[in-house]
Order: sequence, then C-alpha cells, then structure tokens
Amino acid sequence: MGFLKRLSPKHAGPVHAPAAKPTPRPAPKPTPRPVVADRFDSGRTSYAKLGVQESPAVAPRAAPATTTSPAGGAVPANYHGPIGPTPYGPLGSSGAEAHRIAELARTDPQGALSELHTLVEDYGSSPDFTRELLAGTQDTVAGILRTTFGPTISAEGSSRPDGEAIAGQLISIASLAGPEASAALGRAVAAAGPEAVGALGDALDDAGPASLNLAAASAEALRAAGWVDQAERLGDIAADGLQSLREDFEDAQEEVNGLNADLSYFVSQYGPGLPPEDLDRAIQTYKDEHAEAYARYEQTGAALAAQLQTVGAALAEGDGVPSGDLRDEAARVYGLLPGLGQTQAGRQELAAALIDQGEGRPSFLDQASDYADTLDGDEKDAWLEGTRGAVISAAGTGAAAYARGEGLDQAAPLFEGLQHNAGLLGIDPAHLQDVTDGFTELAEAESPEAIAEATRSLGITFDAFSELGPESGLGQSLRGLGAVVGAFSSIVSAGDFPEQPLDQQVKYVADTLNVGVGGSKLVFEALEGAGTIAEGSRLASLASGAGRVLGPAGIVLTGVTAVIDGITAVNAFQEGRYTEGAAASANALGGATLAITGVLVAAGIGSEAVPVVGTIVGSVLLAAGFGLSLFGRAEEASRLEGPAQHFLETAGVPEDIAHELRNTDPSGRGAGLLFQDVAERLGVTPREFFDYLRTLPADDVKRIVEAAHEVIPNDGDEWRETADNDETAGTEHPYRGGVTVEAAHSVTGFAHWLEHQGFEVPGASLS
Repeated sequence: MGFLKRLSPKHAGPVHAPAAKPTPRPAPKPTPRPVVADRFDSGRTSYAKLGVQESPAVAPRAAPATTTSPAGGAVPANYHGPIGPTPYGPLGSSGAEAHRIAELARTDPQGALSELHTLVEDYGSSPDFTRELLAGTQDTVAGILRTTFGPTISAEGSSRPDGEAIAGQLISIASLAGPEASAALGRAVAAAGPEAVGALGDALDDAGPASLNLAAASAEALRAAGWVDQAERLGDIAADGLQSLREDFEDAQEEVNGLNADLSYFVSQYGPGLPPEDLDRAIQTYKDEHAEAYARYEQTGAALAAQLQTVGAALAEGDGVPSGDLRDEAARVYGLLPGLGQTQAGRQELAAALIDQGEGRPSFLDQASDYADTLDGDEKDAWLEGTRGAVISAAGTGAAAYARGEGLDQAAPLFEGLQHNAGLLGIDPAHLQDVTDGFTELAEAESPEAIAEATRSLGITFDAFSELGPESGLGQSLRGLGAVVGAFSSIVSAGDFPEQPLDQQVKYVADTLNVGVGGSKLVFEALEGAGTIAEGSRLASLASGAGRVLGPAGIVLTGVTAVIDGITAVNAFQEGRYTEGAAASANALGGATLAITGVLVAAGIGSEAVPVVGTIVGSVLLAAGFGLSLFGRAEEASRLEGPAQHFLETAGVPEDIAHELRNTDPSGRGAGLLFQDVAERLGVTPREFFDYLRTLPADDVKRIVEAAHEVIPNDGDEWRETADNDETAGTEHPYRGGVTVEAAHSVTGFAHWLEHQGFEVPGASLS
C-alpha cells in the first residue's frame, strides 16, 4: 500500500547475456564501408526471432508507436545557422536535423550520436525542439544500438562501434535532455533487442547516478513492451542512481543544517547587541569560512532537483513502476522537498512544476498531496509546513523569471499552478482562487495607480479570510508573494513613471498587504534568486516564451536597492511583527539569515543604511520559538564556545571580552538572551547594554555572566520575570569572615543585582 509497496522480486540481470564482441576486421578501404540499411529498420525487433524466451509474467503489449522524423518540427529559439527549406523541414528544425543524423549514422554511428549530443547541448533551452529531435531520431538510435550490441555484423569488413563510447554518449544525451525528452531514448533501447538491453544495462550500472535518466526511461519503455525482467533490472539501476543523489544531498543538508543551527545560536545570543555592520561582517565571514559546505549543499540539491520529474513520474505510475526500489527511492526524495526548496535549483524546479500544472502538463507536484497522506502526526505537520513554504517561495522565483522573460503580465500559468495546490497548501480552493486572481491583476498592472488599486483589492481579499490573516504563517507567505509581484510590477513600470519613487511604491504594496518579518523573508529570497535563473534551465525556457531568451538579471535587479529600501521601511517589518512564516527549521532560518545578508551585499548596501540583519534577523527571526539555546546540551555548549568567541571577535568584540561572553552555564544556556531581556527591563536597547559590557574590564564581564547563570529559567530560553528576593538580589552579606553576594533568580532580580553591584548601565532605569 502507498508509495512504499514492493510489487515484484528483484532480478539479478537480463534474460539474455550480451554476446561477446567478434574480433574487429580491418576495412579494405581507408573509409569504412556502410553499415547495411537493415540495421536501421524502423520495425520493432522480435525477441522471439532472436531465440530469447519471453517473460511469462506479463503478456507482451504493443510498444508505443515509434516516431519518425517529423516533416518540419520546432526550430530552436537560439538557432542562428543557415535558413532554407528541405524535404524534412526548414534548416535547423528538428525534422531536418533528425534526417541529417539518420544519414550520418549509416556510415558513422558514433559521429551521429556526437552530433545529436551537440544539438541537445546547444539547444537545450528549447524543450519542444529537444523532444521532437529525440523522437525523430528514435529509430536511428535503435539501429545504432543493434549495430553496436547485436548478435551479428551484416556487412563484410564492417566493425562494431565502440560500445562503451556509444553508451556514454547516450547517457550524457539523456542527462542533458531531461526525463520527458529521454522517453524516446528509452523506446529506442527497448526496440534494439535483448543484447543491446543487456549490454547497455551493464554500462548504465557502471555509470552510477549519471545514468539515471536513461535507465528510468528505458525501464519504463521495457515495462510498456511487456519485458518485466529487463524493466526490473534497469529500474533498479535507476533506483541506485537516485539513491546516490539522495544520500549525497542528505549528507550535505545535514552539514548545512548544523552550520545554520550554530549560526542561528550565535546571532540570537549576540546579534541584537552588535552594531549592524559588525554583525553583517561576522555573518559574511562565517559564510565565507564554510563556503565549501554551502556550495556542496547547492550542488547536490541541483543534481537531485534535476530528477524531480523522474521522481514524480515514478510515483504517478503507482503499481506500474518497473522497480519497487525506484518507487521507494522516489518516495524518499519527496520527503526532502522542504530541504530542496531551500536551494536555488530546488526553488527553480518547483517554480517550473507550478507552471507545468498551470499549462496542463504532468508535474511532480501532482503527487505531493498523495505523499502527504502517507505521513501522520508531527512528521506530516513538519513536512507540510516546509513544503508549503517552499512552494510559495518558488512562486516568487517564478515571478522573477517571468519579469526577466516573457513578461510578468504573462505569469498567469504560474498562479494557475499555485491554484492547483490548494489542498497541499491547506486553503479553501475558492479562497485561493480569489488570491491568485489578485496576483494576476497585480502582475498585469501597468502604472503606479493600477498597482495601487490592485494592491488595495488584494489586501481586502487577504483580510476577508481568517486563514490568511497576517498573524498566520500561510498568510504571511502569500502576502510576501503579493509583495514580490507588486515589487516586480513596480520595477517593470518604473521607467515609464520616473516621477514615482520605486521604494515608496514597494513600501505601499507591502504595508497595504500587512507584510511582516515572515513575508519579508520570501521577498528577499525572490530578490536573491532573480539573478541566478540560468539561461537554458527549465524554468527559464518556460518563462521566456517561444522564440525568446531570458533577459539579463539587470532587468529585475536594477531596482533591487529600491525594493530593499521599501521592504525594510515597512511598518510591520520594522516593528518585528508577524514572524510566522519566517522559517520552518534551523536550516531555513540560517538560510534566511544568509539570504538577506547576501542580497544586501550584492546590492552594495551597508547595514548603516539598512540595519535589517542586526535588528530583524538578529532579534526577531531567531526569537520566533525555535529553541535556539543549548539548554540540556552541555557537550554541545562546550563545542560551540570556541566558535562563539570567534564569531564575536570577527564582529569586533575584544578577545578578552569575547572569551567571557561565550560562556554557557553547566546546562548549556548562554547569557545573551537574558541580557536582551534585562535590557528591556532596564529601559535600554540590547545594543546599549552590550556596548556597556564592552567598556568593562574582562573580570567584571566574567562576574556578570556568572551571575546571569544563577537566574532560574521557566522553560528553555525563558526566564522568570520575578522572584521573592528581587529587591535584595546583589546585596552583600557577612559570611565566615567575608561576604557573600545574594544571587538573582529572575530578570527583575538580575536588574537589581547589577544596580547593587555598582554596574550602572547608561540610561537604565528600574521603576
């Protein structure tokens, strides 16, 4: 039952082992003799004719109809070659190129595949062309495989092509083409005969994860043809490749989760007390010091995200999946969607999946709700929360792609795709329809007045539905998406209305939609991702429109400074309200910290002008209830003391002071969060309190930190507000010929302790 049900036993190998290669005979002439044409016959090879017993498990079914070279077909958007007609379509079209490759294959099979590889590589940004080209060369590829791996060589003096090279070329072509276009290659494999299937299976097995697309496509084609044993074997090879990619990503994610959890601890403890520019520097230094780990996370995420279409197809097939292992692996990858959505490539692939849904194509998101139904309890809640945030954030990335490509006013498929996921998002479909209609209206607005009117209408829509209130995570995420659409609309129209300050337009949109900290995170992610959408990526091809290419990042990023200025001036953001939706995990939280910092640095904006990291990320995002203390983890606290001191020193704190501020109590609690609470009790800011500490001798700071460790917590990071001895905390009493200082047991008591011990924080007042 469910996605993890195993259907059939694994089989060790194909039903027929590949025949041994005969010793190549030299050609009598310098040029190779043509391979006879019957090796390229388009008719399906009968396994029975080759003496192979067909599997009794499933009656053979008719193979999908092979596709011959189309008369015409798509011409790549970036084709700049000769122009003119041919009997097979215009020069450069998929039909003309498929015929050219078929002719070349008669004398040079390996060269034909090299040409096919070049075409797929050069014109991969035109998915229609790639799909038609591979469909048009399906019979040609089947013939090449029969020539390479078949039981005999028909033409005297002919030699087999290099099987290893042929397999490597097909694997690479399938990887470039993607799962959908690779289906034709899979059908070619199925039509090539059992020797080809067996030999190619060995090559796919040796190639590892790189072979995933071709193995999965071939397994599906073999299953459709009724060859269960071969399909099972290649399906298992695909599963092994997917498992390798998944495990690589999980390892990288685990490392980054740990790094981000550490960063979150440092920023929560010390961030609000540091000058914004110093905190920015410390965060950026931390990111630079761990650049390899963050790069590996993005790289492994990109490799796994590229297989999400294959994953979705495996789960969509249900009991028809050719390998139980492949279905199991696909389900495990679905469990990683929240983490994949934190990577740039993952957000882009999610955005492309939304557009697929909006335009009526199959999408791996079609199976997301079904996967959620296989979970329960806290596991299900956590997965849904993370996936919902990832999907809405991806829609922001999609909006950026449309703004750079076909035009934001053409983004209706993106919003329609979002509408398809009402169940996944946990919102009434009718309510979401009203919201996506509002997004479309805002995206199509062409003047500041139209943007303002669309914004007011969208704000009314949000406020009409309780589940989309600004205090909810879902509400903040969707309001943030509205701010993204409004920001990009404002950027696109800014050149026509220079008298309207862009930052004020953005501020109006975000204020009207009641965007707080949670929604602002989504805006920053969209800004960060706007410049990373690569030409040739699936998202770029979907959002750029037929015959067009993605515009330069500057089209969107020209206004990034004004957008940041506008968002950071938003009332709810400045006041630290509506933190819901800011993050669903330590990974997302640390990622938000780095994303916001990265956007500011890329835009050339110093924190002196926009103190967002210090005042917002440092104090609000990380105070949203993520359990960031090290309470109960003394060993972990000890491990972090050195890195905490380093973080403080890179923020400009003197070494001796940093050495004392890093210390935790025996149960793992740092003093930083308590210092923030006592600053509020004294009527000063955390920055003013920490500035005072930095003026003291290190021995005095040590005494203050040790006294803070005497305060009794309620739970985790929360401390008692009052205690019975508040008034006398910090007073001295005779004890065995000396004196003892009465310990503080609450926030109020600690404020009195400071007063009685003579630590006078400038501007402090105990009322």
